[in-house]
Amino acid sequence: MATFLQALPESGQRPWAYGSNHTPGSLRLLSVPSLLTSKPTIELSEWRNLRLASSPRNIPRYAAVSHCWTPSPSVAKLAEQANRPLDITIEDAQLHRISWHGLCQAAFAARHLGCEYLWLDFICLHQTSSLDKKLQIENMGHIYSRAKAVIVMPGGVAAAQDARDEAYWIERAWTLQEATLCPNTHALVLHPELGDVCAVEYSCSTAMVNYNVQNIRDDLALSTLSDLLSIRGGVSLKVRHRPDGPWIEREYSAACFGKSSCGSEALLALLAADNDAMRKSAVWRCLWLRTSKKEQDMVFSVMHLLGLKVEIDYGRSLEDLILELARKSASQPWWLDIGDKMAVHPRSGLLPALPVFQPHKPPVYLTPSGQVAASQYVNIGGYTRRFDIKILTPVDIGSFDGDLVCATIFSIDELGSAISGAAGSHVMVIGDQACDMHSAYDFIGPKARFLRRLRAGTWEVFGNGTM
Repeated sequence: MATFLQALPESGQRPWAYGSNHTPGSLRLLSVPSLLTSKPTIELSEWRNLRLASSPRNIPRYAAVSHCWTPSPSVAKLAEQANRPLDITIEDAQLHRISWHGLCQAAFAARHLGCEYLWLDFICLHQTSSLDKKLQIENMGHIYSRAKAVIVMPGGVAAAQDARDEAYWIERAWTLQEATLCPNTHALVLHPELGDVCAVEYSCSTAMVNYNVQNIRDDLALSTLSDLLSIRGGVSLKVRHRPDGPWIEREYSAACFGKSSCGSEALLALLAADNDAMRKSAVWRCLWLRTSKKEQDMVFSVMHLLGLKVEIDYGRSLEDLILELARKSASQPWWLDIGDKMAVHPRSGLLPALPVFQPHKPPVYLTPSGQVAASQYVNIGGYTRRFDIKILTPVDIGSFDGDLVCATIFSIDELGSAISGAAGSHVMVIGDQACDMHSAYDFIGPKARFLRRLRAGTWEVFGNGTM
């Protein structure tokens, strides 16, 4: 049963701030109908006895919003033009400005998708309570997986933007699980060309493209996320404004997902995956591609997707958190699929070297010639479908130098021409590699790591290849 907490009308022109009557960790939702009246009002209620992890029944019909806190240039302009500011009280008593305009657009999309409530982190998570944030972060995966729908607003929640404009959504750490846990995930965008169009045809030279953008009101449109991602490279449209009118040709591309194909390919792989190998390899690749305000969120944001649990502790370093995550998944080391041209982490010996993570900036590697985006080294395409290696890392990783492995190891001299790109003296079989999501997982060949023996008697990874 819902307990009403508080309300804030747009006419009140006050910042949103929590009272003292909330229960930390409870699911809180906004009423959609109250946002769609002539006098929009935030009405917040909470479900104190509902446990999303174990209560699949009696869950309110809600849509969860996926967005990034930093608005895109397009959204910042649209919000300013709308002139309907909504200030949110966040940590350290600061105010973060969004817009009633975008909030009401999200509510309209939620109603269109059959939802009575809306979940938005700015309001449904107590931004000034460390206890509530800790409990909500632990439950975040369930919040999105139990939603009836997820609404992606690429440029931020202050306004829906044209999908052809740049945005930062795909670079953010938390948006990965937000976009991939609910099968009913849509992008909310502006598509002014379709406002008075009666017929549309499209064509593209690339396979796996599906143009399916539907206007729901004026220039406001919805598209399934996977469909919109599929046209990031562009499609040729022919539109007709009346049944007997001429066809008008236009080009359309979803530039809101960025210029790099690596991040969007990994996200598409995660959305299309039908097995753990492909799904979790894609998650690890995304960990090397995204960013956040707090570096620890790089790990906390993927725990649910990997089926692993790490204590929420912002006092730990990102390096320690990633090493713990790798250790807990050592039985199925999907992280071996992140990149084949990366150096290895010195405290692991197998885990790829960590890039430099900077707040609000894509990860980079520092090379003699300068900074290079980590996306230049992350694999695109093939995934290891079965691992033939067992890895043991002691619990006390702080005092351990390297990993213990059990694997098939050959002398390169024994294999001769059967090995491609040989380096070092020996080759260690990792597992069977498979084709990417565009094929039916046809066999490519064994994936391998090349080794060389050090004077101390230990082994060092010296390269990668296939057999």
